This record gives sequence, C-alpha cells and structure tokens, in this order.
Amino acid sequence: MNREIEFRGYNPKNRKWLYGYYLVNRGKHYIVRDGIQPPSATPEDFEVEPKSIGQYTGLEDRNGKRIYIGDFVRFKYKKVKPDWSYDAPITIKGKVAEDIFGHQAIFETNSRYHIENATHGEVIGNVHNNPELVKTTEQ
Repeated sequence: MNREIEFRGYNPKNRKWLYGYYLVNRGKHYIVRDGIQPPSATPEDFEVEPKSIGQYTGLEDRNGKRIYIGDFVRFKYKKVKPDWSYDAPITIKGKVAEDIFGHQAIFETNSRYHIENATHGEVIGNVHNNPELVKTTEQ
C-alpha cells in the first residue's frame, strides 16, 4: 500500500492551514512544502501550533475532501441489532484519531468505527476550528 504522507497544521501568523512535510527543530513545529519557497518567507511563515497537527489518513470523504487525524466525520453506519431483522442506519459523528496501537479509527463517545466508513461520509470540521464538536462527541 502506497499512502501519500502529508501533514497539516495551523499557522497562527498567517491564520491559515499549511499542508506538507512535518518537522520539529529546536522545539518548534513546522510544516513545509517541496520546492522553492519565497525569499521573503521567514520561519514563522511555516511554524504551526503543535495541537493542530494532523496526518493525512490516505482517505477522502464522499465529496473528495482529504481526511486528516483530528477531523470530524459524519456518516451513516448500519448497526445490526440481534433482536431486529433489519439493519438500522444510524448517523455517526466522530473524531478521526489513532488508538494506542497506531490504528486509525473514528471514535464517537465510547464506540469505535472503522476508518474506511469515513469514505461514505463527509468531513464536517476539525478539533482546531470546531471545538464545539469536541464536546458533542465526548458526551
């Protein structure tokens, strides 16, 4: 499996998301792209907030938007109940994260869903831009 390695992080100086390679130098966190950078760029133009950094999962949602660790994804999931004779679709809104073993999954409250289900859903925000979604998924 060849998965593109890409990270994103929020740059407070320019108030925008940066996408590319992640590196740490002297305790500061940076995201940089390949290629020639503008000569007027300073290190602060590439510095990102450590809590905002998320790795690309290698998956896209149903709209073609890339899914990163820390994104919130809403999708329908078929849950089979033993005493029912049909699948009951439920809407899940969960945070994309990694468990202690490094496996990517979508977590909602105390449930865990396969990350592949996110391809049928849509990204509705992330932990940095949408802190209100953190509270709704942890209740």
